[in-house]
Amino acid sequence: MKVLVIGGSQGIGKNIIDYYDPNSFSVSRENGYNINDSLKRNEICEISLNYDCVVNHAYSGNENQFNMLKELISFWKEAKKGGYIFNTGTINTYYTKNDWNFYPIYKLQQDELCKRTAKKVQENQYPFRITNIKPGMLDTSKSREKSHWPGSGVTADNYCKVINFLYQLPEEVVIPEFIIETRVP
Repeated sequence: MKVLVIGGSQGIGKNIIDYYDPNSFSVSRENGYNINDSLKRNEICEISLNYDCVVNHAYSGNENQFNMLKELISFWKEAKKGGYIFNTGTINTYYTKNDWNFYPIYKLQQDELCKRTAKKVQENQYPFRITNIKPGMLDTSKSREKSHWPGSGVTADNYCKVINFLYQLPEEVVIPEFIIETRVP
């Protein structure tokens, strides 16, 4: 399985690249693919055609992870591309607070797009599959520094095992959303 990770230069994204090495490639702002640039998003879509699955992991602090996902879906639909799109969502969309934090709002857009796309996949309108993977706290050095670090988090190994599990399911199985969390020690 060849894996393209959008946002694979650090943290869990980098760990996903390492897990699938040598059959993986990262596009991120570090190597000239900033998802805030619409022309770069189009280039990423072109590159994605050479991969079996794409992990849309880059969060840019705005709506451009959603835009990247939307453009990727449209591009694969037009190209009649088979394969698998994985989007990194968040469990936080279930616990949205009215504190003007836009992170869960941007992620809610992705939730809805993944659900609607998965329905079209289920209706056999799209040749690819899609799953919105919604992890709880990720286990990264950055997460471990947060005041609300619970003492454990979803590791890259956990995340990659979810990708492997979903990818190996029969083609007719559609999983729009997959939630993964870890036990607090």
